[in-house]
Amino acid sequence: MQSVPQNSSFRAAVLESEIDYYRNKMRNLEGLNRRCGGAICPNFSEYVLQFVRLFDGMRLCADDYRRGFGDPTRARMLITESTILYSRVEQHFQPIFRWARYDNS
Repeated sequence: MQSVPQNSSFRAAVLESEIDYYRNKMRNLEGLNRRCGGAICPNFSEYVLQFVRLFDGMRLCADDYRRGFGDPTRARMLITESTILYSRVEQHFQPIFRWARYDNS
């Protein structure tokens, strides 16, 4: 059995934590969108499908790291894509966030 470098295990764990991080953030936004009848982000399900594809890519990349031949460029690209996609989703919710800050001040 081939020994997996410790750095590779760490990178696999980072990818898995990114999946958890964005899954939880999207779950929170989904709840808010649902409470508003889907009016905040009508195409939320499309964004969810895009995240599912990114998560699948991250899982495959993490598996590659565990096997000892992970690609750091691919991992960075997947994390960057997740960040960009989440910011696109979050833009739909900015008016709600601004209203909540104003209302609570």
